[in-house]
Amino acid sequence: MYEGDSAGARREIEVTVRNRKAFGHYHHAQYDIACAYALMGDSKTALDWLTDAAHNGFPCHPFFEKDPLLESIRSQERFGQPDGRTARRVRRLRALWRGLHSGEKT
Repeated sequence: MYEGDSAGARREIEVTVRNRKAFGHYHHAQYDIACAYALMGDSKTALDWLTDAAHNGFPCHPFFEKDPLLESIRSQERFGQPDGRTARRVRRLRALWRGLHSGEKT
């Protein structure tokens, strides 16, 4: 929709941020904003939003490494180095998923 229109994309990002309380799972919007900034070539801001999405509970951290929208930031040193809190959350979610699929309680 805003391909090549950074100003339009930034306006939509501002609307999303202003209305963040309307989102049940704002971390998904944060992830989308990270992707938009990555596509616009703003690596630092993209990584900041991606980190915030992970800290806010974005459940698909392993997807970060496969999403083509994040290709431009994948080579950044900060990318792929989740802090301890994010890594622990990913391990807990994986354990929960395994438990749910095996019929075990976690």
